[in-house]
Amino acid sequence: MNQKLIIIYSTILILIVALFTGFPFEFFDINIDRIANIIAIIIVLFTFYKLIKLSKALSGKAIKLTTRIILFLVFALYFLNGIWTVFFITSNYYPMWQDLEINTNSNNEKIISEWRETSGSLYDWRYRKVYFENKIFRISVDYDKEKMNGEWNVYDVRKKTTTKKKLN
Repeated sequence: MNQKLIIIYSTILILIVALFTGFPFEFFDINIDRIANIIAIIIVLFTFYKLIKLSKALSGKAIKLTTRIILFLVFALYFLNGIWTVFFITSNYYPMWQDLEINTNSNNEKIISEWRETSGSLYDWRYRKVYFENKIFRISVDYDKEKMNGEWNVYDVRKKTTTKKKLN
């Protein structure tokens, strides 16, 4: 039982961290991005299916009930996120994240400022720390802009200009 409980709660922890860091793969082609999102949804659904199936094998009513409640709460968050994602995947208007600024520092860190027009007059902004990038995709996670300290070279994608900024 302990091994099953460890597997369930470790996976739940990974799923919660993934909610806060975002999908780490960003594809630059719309069709590939849609396919990647569909695959991610299938993987998450399969993971929850396996976790629920594994939770049925737990012994003890209190442990089983607590585990199922936690699974339901995390699933509810993913379900709401999934509705939003499916709305984008199936619509003709597929908003893609666009780079606004590319921030680099002397430690070879790269932080991208991005935006997208979500719907009509609704816009999203985010900062992503880039770990790998090529012409097809980028591996990055959400990043708190307040953590950016020191001197940064800021490339403005729209103006095609580079400036230096000192951040505290």
